[in-house]
Amino acid sequence: MVMKILENEAFSTFDIEMLHGDDISKVDVSVGLKFSIVGPTIDERCSFCLEYLDGKTKVYRVEYDSTNFVLRINNTQIQINELPKFIKDEGWTNDSIIIDATSVNVVELLLLIDAFEKTDVHRFEVLYAEPKNYVPQGTRPRNRRDFKLSEKYDGYKGVPMFSKMTREADAKVFCCGYEAARIQNAIETLPIGTSDTYLLFGMPPFYVGWDMNAYYNHINFLVKENLHNISYCGATNPLSVMMRLLDIYKTLQPDQNMFIAPVGTKPMSLAVCLFLVKMASSNKCALLFDHPEKSSARSKEVGEVNLYRIQL
Repeated sequence: MVMKILENEAFSTFDIEMLHGDDISKVDVSVGLKFSIVGPTIDERCSFCLEYLDGKTKVYRVEYDSTNFVLRINNTQIQINELPKFIKDEGWTNDSIIIDATSVNVVELLLLIDAFEKTDVHRFEVLYAEPKNYVPQGTRPRNRRDFKLSEKYDGYKGVPMFSKMTREADAKVFCCGYEAARIQNAIETLPIGTSDTYLLFGMPPFYVGWDMNAYYNHINFLVKENLHNISYCGATNPLSVMMRLLDIYKTLQPDQNMFIAPVGTKPMSLAVCLFLVKMASSNKCALLFDHPEKSSARSKEVGEVNLYRIQL
C-alpha cells in the first residue's frame, strides 16, 4: 500500500511502500536489484538475509568507525564526504540497490540515505528480518525482560552533517526499545534536561506482549524523571514514526532545535534516518546516538520479514 500523507514541503516527493510476510518470498523483493548493502553478521537473521542476497546481487559490507568518523566499505576506508563519489563510481542507480537493515547499523543507514539523496539515487529498497526471540541476560525471573543486546556503548558523540550542540531548551525525541539505560545515560550525561522530552514506543510490537517488555524496562526511569510525553508508533511502521516526528517538529519555537535518538526497533530507526535526511535543509534536526557494540547472537531464529520500497 503506497501512502503520501506527510504534510511538509520537504516530503513532496517522498513515498514508501511497506510489505510484510512470514517468509522472504512473501514480500516481493524486486528482481532487478544489482547491489546489496549489508553490515556485520552477528546472528541468524543477518546470516539469513546475507544468504538470500548473496548470489543475487553484488554485496557491499559497510561499517562506520565512530572514533575516526569514516566508513569502511568492503575493507576500503572512505571519508564521509567521499561517499557520493563512491556511489557514482560503483554505478549505483535508482531501483538497483537494497539495504539489509537487519545488519546495517543506524549511522551507516543514515549516511547511505543522505548520500543517495545527494546523488539522485531516489528509489531503493530496505529489507528487515525481525527476531523470533531475543536472548535474555540471565535465567532468573527478574531478568526475563532484560535482553543481551549490547556489549558496550561508545557514548553520545556527533555524526558528520547531523550534529548540533544540545541544550535543555531543545526538543528531545527518543524512540524506545528494551534498553532504557541508553535514554537514562543521555539525560544524565548530556546537558539536555528532561523538559520537552518525547518518548515513542513501538506499538503494535513485533509480537503480542513485547511492548510490555519495553514499558517494564522504562517505567522506573519514567516515573523518576516525570516523563509523560509518550506516543505509540508501529514497531515495523516507519511512516507512523515519521508522522509523529513531523508533529513534534511543528511545535518547535523559532530558536529551538530537535534532537532524535533512534534507540528502538530498526524500522523506527529507518524512519528517523529518512526524517533527518529529508529535513536537513531546515537546519533544525539532529541525531543523538551512542554507538553501541552489539552483542553477538543477540537474537534466535528469524521471524517476520519486512520490505520497504522508498522514494526520496
